[in-house]
Amino acid sequence: MIKATFSLRSYVGDDYRTVAEVYRDAVETLARSAYSEEQVRMWASYPASGGDFEERLARGGVIVAEVGGAVVAFGQLEPVDHVAFLYCQGAFARRGLASAIYAEMEMRARAAGAKELRTEASRISRLFFERQGFAVTEVEQSVRLGVTFERFKMRKVLG
Repeated sequence: MIKATFSLRSYVGDDYRTVAEVYRDAVETLARSAYSEEQVRMWASYPASGGDFEERLARGGVIVAEVGGAVVAFGQLEPVDHVAFLYCQGAFARRGLASAIYAEMEMRARAAGAKELRTEASRISRLFFERQGFAVTEVEQSVRLGVTFERFKMRKVLG
């Protein structure tokens, strides 16, 4: 797989529509291997469902990856010890973008004095986080808009 040439930068409010599209594309193209059609459809609709997606992004800690000037991946550390989001457009998956965003988030967490990182991983992101040194602390069933998802609470101690 060819690594993408990309740059990282902080999110700005004007990125919202593009970030929402990255989110939708990531779910629709990558989650189908592990989730039902109903789960994928509901999950992908989150930014447009009248939820708090834009408000959550506005809390800060969002890093975007650009390829050719276009946002193709993003992650959010919010609060400083919690990986809230980490998504990559399907066409750019497995090219190092999520790893680079994660590395930047971990660096920021350490600089802010965080002693550990936490996240709630999907079936498809669990392996990614395990490769970053996270361990599953709990398996839970999360219900969103009447649809149940299995997800994994994970934790990594920062040495």
